[in-house]
Amino acid sequence: MYKLLLCWRYLRTRYIALASVISVTLGVATMIVVNAVMSGFSHEMKNRIHGILSDVIFESHSATGFDDPEYHIEHIRRVAGDYIAGMTPTVHVPAMLTFEYSGTHHTRPVTLIGIDEETQSQASDFGKYLLHPANREQMSFELRDGGFDTADRQAGAPAEGRRVLRKAGWSHRREWVEWKKAFDASHPQRVEPPEPDGEQAAVGEVGDESVVLISATEKTPAADAEADQEQAPAGSPAIDPFKPQGDVFDPAAEQHTGLVLGIALSSYRDDNGKERFLLLPGDDVMLTFPNAAIPPGAANGKFTIVDFYESKMSEYDSTFV
Repeated sequence: MYKLLLCWRYLRTRYIALASVISVTLGVATMIVVNAVMSGFSHEMKNRIHGILSDVIFESHSATGFDDPEYHIEHIRRVAGDYIAGMTPTVHVPAMLTFEYSGTHHTRPVTLIGIDEETQSQASDFGKYLLHPANREQMSFELRDGGFDTADRQAGAPAEGRRVLRKAGWSHRREWVEWKKAFDASHPQRVEPPEPDGEQAAVGEVGDESVVLISATEKTPAADAEADQEQAPAGSPAIDPFKPQGDVFDPAAEQHTGLVLGIALSSYRDDNGKERFLLLPGDDVMLTFPNAAIPPGAANGKFTIVDFYESKMSEYDSTFV
């Protein structure tokens, strides 16, 4: 008690010593706080990066990649099998994402990552950052019927703008197909007459109408159908020349190849800070990417969004597909 009283009397009469003690205390406290924050940030950064990248990466510098990835996987397993928890082949290529929203086509440069849905979880934490609980358990590129998170699971708070995800999946896809059919029925497209093609056809003007003159050597769909019908066996059903032949893709019951889209590619925040979505799981998008030919050529195709990827890192969420 005597020592404390002596220190107190000393500090009360000598303000410079008191200020020095307070300064040292604040400096040490600041250093502890900063170290704790940076340590947590570094730990979280490693976890987020591990959501896409594995601990060790073997890559090919060839445009065609590894000819036989399974051979390399088996060779690595023979050499260092005791130290490896899992391996998976992946493909990273630059690509261009195109989608339509409100009658306007939007284009985004992205990184297209091809994965093996069966083994991807062995080498990274990719599945932890998906919005559908079933996909977090086992990744699948098949579109699911609802069940997507409508709250920000990582932030632990409800997200008002994500209520629209309640209908994401097959329900949203079927609803969009019905709307598209109704829109097309109410907005019929004007069919233009075909352009002249050498001696095969010519267009003449009669009053205010265009008349297409087809030469006798040109075949029409009806003529083709009649010829096919003549060659068909007796008793076969008649061919409708105006009905599409072969299998017809039904978007209400079928999907294209599935893909997982970075959530920042399909959403934005309005003036009030509310999250708005341009795309939902169940929508179709177009991807253009280089193929493995020498020299590389451009390939494109339609894909169906089956889930969103959200790592809370804008570089990943706004570029990865």
